[in-house]
Amino acid sequence: MKKLLSITLTLCLLIGATAAQAGQMPFRDDVAAINQAADSVLMLLVYDGNKGSYAATGSGFVAFDSRTLITNYHVIKDGDLILAESDSGQSYFLDEVIAADEARDLAILRFKADTKLQPLPLQQEDTLLRGQPVVAIGSPEGYKNSVSKGDISALFIKNNMRHIQFTAPISPGSSGGALFDNEGMVIGVTTSFLDGSSQNINFAIDIKEAIALYEAAANQAPYPLAQLKKEQQQTAQTTADAAASIKNLTARQTGPGSVMLTWDSDLPEGTTYHVAHQVKGNIYYYFFETQAHSITFDSLIIPGEQYEFAIALSEEGLEDPLLYTELKLEDAAPLAMRDAHVLSLGLYYSYEQQPYHSYLPKAMTRFGQEDMARAMDQMGLCLAYRVRLAEAEAASQGTALYTLRTPDGFYYVIDYEYDFPASENGYLRYADLRELLGDVVKFEGEITTGTYTAAIYLDSALVGSVDFEVTEEAQIKPEDVPPLLLVKDLPLVIGEEAYVGDHPTPYINPDVQNAGKDLAVTGFTLVYFGEDKGFYRLPFGDSGQELTYFSYDTRIAPGELINPGKVSLKQYGPSLYKVYVAISDIRLEDGSVITIPMPMYEFISWEIE
Repeated sequence: MKKLLSITLTLCLLIGATAAQAGQMPFRDDVAAINQAADSVLMLLVYDGNKGSYAATGSGFVAFDSRTLITNYHVIKDGDLILAESDSGQSYFLDEVIAADEARDLAILRFKADTKLQPLPLQQEDTLLRGQPVVAIGSPEGYKNSVSKGDISALFIKNNMRHIQFTAPISPGSSGGALFDNEGMVIGVTTSFLDGSSQNINFAIDIKEAIALYEAAANQAPYPLAQLKKEQQQTAQTTADAAASIKNLTARQTGPGSVMLTWDSDLPEGTTYHVAHQVKGNIYYYFFETQAHSITFDSLIIPGEQYEFAIALSEEGLEDPLLYTELKLEDAAPLAMRDAHVLSLGLYYSYEQQPYHSYLPKAMTRFGQEDMARAMDQMGLCLAYRVRLAEAEAASQGTALYTLRTPDGFYYVIDYEYDFPASENGYLRYADLRELLGDVVKFEGEITTGTYTAAIYLDSALVGSVDFEVTEEAQIKPEDVPPLLLVKDLPLVIGEEAYVGDHPTPYINPDVQNAGKDLAVTGFTLVYFGEDKGFYRLPFGDSGQELTYFSYDTRIAPGELINPGKVSLKQYGPSLYKVYVAISDIRLEDGSVITIPMPMYEFISWEIE
């Protein structure tokens, strides 16, 4: 997509030991260790034989062994020969390529001779955290081996690459330099900064990307640097020819949640085009392949957002697309199908995919980071809504879109197919958000604190949105989390039949059966709630409570079915239309008690005439 980063110059290193690792002092404060590490960070002078002069300056560092150097691809791409200068003024020549990857913006080069320099140690563990101190060493603006200090601001993945955002200042010429953690280990290759920004926003490529590139080239022989330049020029010419052949990239909205992208092309029939879309400013995009001169995006499109669209001839080419365009989508219309009315919307733990049945309590609005970690694991976090739909001739089917916006303004999207029966009813639907939360961690490094917004769309019509806060402190105590209980294994069940009294003296007396084979039930508690014809929940009398509990000290033998007694429903008032009943707890003759968590209440309902 359109690049927002101003490219500097970059480099990185591996293996070896620093004074900071052996001593007690943090690397950031250990002047001797910093100066020792700086001996292995070099300023690069890139010589272009065609121009007869130096084409660029940058930085690099010794890694893996004393004849290997890591830097950025963009630093060395135009070079025939590279001169590397050390802190002491010693010069070394680099003229071979071990591995290079333009998409990763990384190059690993080989010195003409052994430098005798100490290779820097590379951090291979996943130990990075926001707020962690860092030290950057490079040659900004030609000032050899300048040292700057700061902190990690963010960790994210973009285009399947791990990146580090940090505050240690860098400038043009710093590209290819080394970013160290507080142990003196190289964690990244300093690469770019946000130009013209007073926010001190700088970026590095995670060192693990360089390690992977080096390991992938283990069985390949180094090749001349001039060959890399020739291949790069051929690629640039091919790209230029393609760019001249593809014209008039246009995006237009064709529906509430669909966009058509069209272009003209003089390239041969059968050419494969790679096209992509993303919310403007997002850190990832969706891409597709086609041999046509148009494509329609009709999924994972968020109404009302500014979108970027790009075209290239390869997946890697989307990093620097041939053409790109933007389009502001129309805002979503409110949900209107079948006279829809949203009854409730909120976030809930789903307890190992045991969803709420019929009844939704007060939604959750605050979570600790520890709570969110639990929500991604055994608990599960779901975005649930309940909507009243009028009767229709046929079932309603389509696509439900769930979106999550993080505090940094990035969007994550997932879609599901929805299906509502034709009958009038209040329907409860929910989506597991664990996949979206996993994407947040994948691309941003962690679930950060701040305000998140979750939203639901049905066929691009807005159902609603909710904001929730993530804090450092846990909001949910472990003891408040009910244990998993499989409702189907309960020894006591409510039958499908009941004695029901209609208005003006409504009551309910349901069938209750001991489904166990060994133990008698000695008591139990039933929970009730009522709704009107609009499927709105009703309070029980003056209590203001929606759920009402009635306990029974009644013995039920294994296999026996009883009716525990009439419960008057007059307290719900004359608008009562439907009553729901579930089991809350069960007491057995051996003294054990089964308490059912509210999310697992299995409600049965009956209409009141």
